[in-house]
Amino acid sequence: MKLHNFSFRFNAKELYRRCLLFHYYRIFNGHLNEPRLETLRDPILFPHQHLVDRAGRQWTGNLLTLKGALIRMAEYWPRLPDTAGTPCPVQFSDSEGAGFSEQEKLLFALNSAVNPWRDRVGGVSEDGWISHDRYDDALIATAAGDEEDIRLLENRGAVQGSR
Repeated sequence: MKLHNFSFRFNAKELYRRCLLFHYYRIFNGHLNEPRLETLRDPILFPHQHLVDRAGRQWTGNLLTLKGALIRMAEYWPRLPDTAGTPCPVQFSDSEGAGFSEQEKLLFALNSAVNPWRDRVGGVSEDGWISHDRYDDALIATAAGDEEDIRLLENRGAVQGSR
């Protein structure tokens, strides 16, 4: 029991240390990033603005959206100002790009299926977290949704069995 408690405390302290380090980095180096970010902003090239606007912050999306942003940036690299003769620092093979396209289509399809569920439960983040204030309501909504899903599946089975 004490080993588990020690491990939990160690992980919590490590997470706190990383958050604090990131916070101090933003405080002491944030003013240096502003001129660099301003030079990268170009209203004609919207695909790279997604990366530029978030360059100084932690990535809040999932890894697939990050990969998509990087692939699009690599595709638009030759169109950026002052990049002639400079290779893009991020490279993707053709197979990675094609494979990503399929994964992205699947992600969009899954999101269109999951987002109504998130709205029904109320307040669930992309990572599946919910505030402790809404937790009890979310449990009730999830249980009601589960019962509805079971009823729909049973009805679907009865309809298919009658064919």
